[in-house]
Amino acid sequence: MRYLLLTFSCFLYALTTVAQTGLRGTVKNAKGEALPFAAVVIKGTTTATRPKGTITNAEGQYEIALAPGNYATTFQVLGFQPIQNT
Repeated sequence: MRYLLLTFSCFLYALTTVAQTGLRGTVKNAKGEALPFAAVVIKGTTTATRPKGTITNAEGQYEIALAPGNYATTFQVLGFQPIQNT
């Protein structure tokens, strides 16, 4: 019975891992320098999902979990104009 529960829980974990995807990257300026503490906002373009957001770390890196789909990404840093990618 324990073996069955362990197998089932591993199967559920695998399903949630496969069902989730994400986006990660580094926000950089035109010179290629990392921009720390930039705002990253993700909005679904084909689904009615709520926007998600995060802030880059001190090295300009970010990571956010997303369900599969199409998204528009907006990056914003104080002193710079926002940039939107679709």
